[in-house]
Amino acid sequence: MLATNTLQPASSGLAELLNRRCACQFLDHDLLKAQLELSPDMAGLSEEIAHSRPHLFSATMVFITPEQRAQMQAIIQAH
Repeated sequence: MLATNTLQPASSGLAELLNRRCACQFLDHDLLKAQLELSPDMAGLSEEIAHSRPHLFSATMVFITPEQRAQMQAIIQAH
């Protein structure tokens, strides 16, 4: 799908294509936990995040359109 005013793929089509065909790596939760707690000042941070914001880190990469990003930003600002 092409945008009518450019030769670039429309953002929704590009995001969809990237999500379908991306050979993405998955998040290593153990490595993330270790990195978050490298400093003694950060002890317990990974557990805090796991309980208070369990969906903060996605297990895999997800590509979104500028429109989806704007919708999410509007929801965040409304709260």
